[in-house]
Amino acid sequence: GVVTFFDQRAPGKAFRFLQDDTAGIYVFPPEGFTGAKVGQRVEVEGHTGRGDFAPVVWAERVQVLGPGSFPTARPVSFEQLSSGCEDSQFVEVHGVVRAVHLEEDRLFFIIDVATGDGRVTAYASELPVTRSEDLIDSTVRLRGVCYTQFNRQRQLFNGGLLVPRPQDLSVEKPGPTEPFALPARPLHSLLQYSPEGTFGHRVRVLGTVTLRYSDRLYIQDGQE
Repeated sequence: GVVTFFDQRAPGKAFRFLQDDTAGIYVFPPEGFTGAKVGQRVEVEGHTGRGDFAPVVWAERVQVLGPGSFPTARPVSFEQLSSGCEDSQFVEVHGVVRAVHLEEDRLFFIIDVATGDGRVTAYASELPVTRSEDLIDSTVRLRGVCYTQFNRQRQLFNGGLLVPRPQDLSVEKPGPTEPFALPARPLHSLLQYSPEGTFGHRVRVLGTVTLRYSDRLYIQDGQE
């Protein structure tokens, strides 16, 4: 199969995925294996295991065969991602970027994307913009490997995407360069119907701060 994601920089948080013409799966490489590059075609010998959530492969031997062809990313919904059925598969989602920050110990950008039905967290080593803040409020297309997070009872509680290549994160519609230049909206109009279709995007509001609690800020304008 083809290596769709491979990262071993953080013990206990390693990401190693392989996909052939039928499906993708998580792989535990043999001890001493120095690594494989994304897009390489490899041959794996080993045995399967039930994994902590979904099936895995415990490899005894991994041979790099050369460059391979990436699988076509299958468009999926937020419900499909959150169900866990897409674990280890190379998929595609669209959404609006809500936040971006750098995870310094692994040098991944963590991207929070609103899909309309829910939020998806994506990990990417590169961004298609010069500054990370320029990606916020942009409509993007993400292609990556679906990863899952689960507890000791094998219960899924989170999931997201691992973006393997720069071309797998593309901006379909850039966000505004000056968010504070947007026209201010009255608080009572938020979440109401708008022909401009601003749902999921940032809005600008004006008001007086009435309470600050932890990271929450409460404001009030003349009507709400």
